[in-house]
Amino acid sequence: MQYQITSDNIQISPSMNVLAGEKLQKLDAKLKHVPEDLRSCRVVMNSLPDNQFEVKLHAVIKGKEYFVHEKGYTLEQGMVSATDLLARMLEKDKMVSTSEDWKDAREAKREELDDVDLNKLI
Repeated sequence: MQYQITSDNIQISPSMNVLAGEKLQKLDAKLKHVPEDLRSCRVVMNSLPDNQFEVKLHAVIKGKEYFVHEKGYTLEQGMVSATDLLARMLEKDKMVSTSEDWKDAREAKREELDDVDLNKLI
């Protein structure tokens, strides 16, 4: 997955890059069926006044945008919370499309054939 890491008020260190890369690799493993050029993520890490950190994720998967905003007392805690929430959003979206496809297929099977179509089958 292509990703970009930025911050508004802190300097991005190499360890922050590694942290983001590790956490996003777990998401990337769940998205192997999506082509590489159809998945990207932007990570914004900021410091907050009350000794907390915020992590914002903006992911684009197959053209659909996902936004996550989480806080934590450590940068790792915020990043873990954000990636977990994004993973849940992706799983939910995947399940919704699967159940919609299933409902469409079920309705197609239940459609009644008119007399002309029945005679063709007989």
